Amino acid sequence: MTVYSEIKALNFSSLKNIDISPKMFAFRQQYPRPDSSALALGRAIHMAVLEPDQFREHYAIRPRGIDMRTRDGKAWRDDQNAAGREILDDAGLVTMVASAVRQHQAASDLIDGCRYEETITWSIDEIACKGRVDAIGVDRLIDLKTCRDLTRFPRDVANYQYHAQMAWYLDGAVAARVLPADAAVYIVAVETQGCVDCGVYRIPPHVLDVGRSIYRSWISTWRECIAAGIWPGLCPGVEDLELPAWADRAATIDTEDW
Repeated sequence: MTVYSEIKALNFSSLKNIDISPKMFAFRQQYPRPDSSALALGRAIHMAVLEPDQFREHYAIRPRGIDMRTRDGKAWRDDQNAAGREILDDAGLVTMVASAVRQHQAASDLIDGCRYEETITWSIDEIACKGRVDAIGVDRLIDLKTCRDLTRFPRDVANYQYHAQMAWYLDGAVAARVLPADAAVYIVAVETQGCVDCGVYRIPPHVLDVGRSIYRSWISTWRECIAAGIWPGLCPGVEDLELPAWADRAATIDTEDW
């Protein structure tokens, strides 16, 4: 089986760097974003929710009282590493998040019966593209997202451009003939703090259209940069400096005080 990272194709995580600048895209091609504790936690949560059997095979929970600095602790760690397991110091949060999703009836109904972590490849105007979908059913596409506060999740969608990502996945799945064009698209969002609430959001066609226009504009920029062999940064010319709204307001208040 081909490892996803070895497939030579454009993926959304790389493409969205163009939203910062083409230069950032080119930089990340040479220097991928380093792993982090947040990314590691996200991987563990995804597997715990979608593939609990795989989770038990790939992760080991450090028992209480085990000190990795001691001989016994090092021996236990080496045994887990030899078995290919990643060690979680505290699986409490992962367990809570997985339970929150599974106990949410709508989320559980959507996820059950799907294929998980499925790789899709397709092409856009002869550009090789790829995506890895969290969950895909006969008539639906589902992505699992974590967030800090469910009340702010619509803002997260806009800030992190999740709607563009879901349009990318849907278009890829349709092009690869694994989903019909009218397939429903959902995001299951779950908090990683507070009461660990969970919500299910269907992304309507008009929101997907907005996301689709975003990723297509990135592809257009990518094509232009490929043709020119130039990857400009955030400020390639001279720009007027504009203060953020809060600073502009503060200046107005100070002036009025005089």
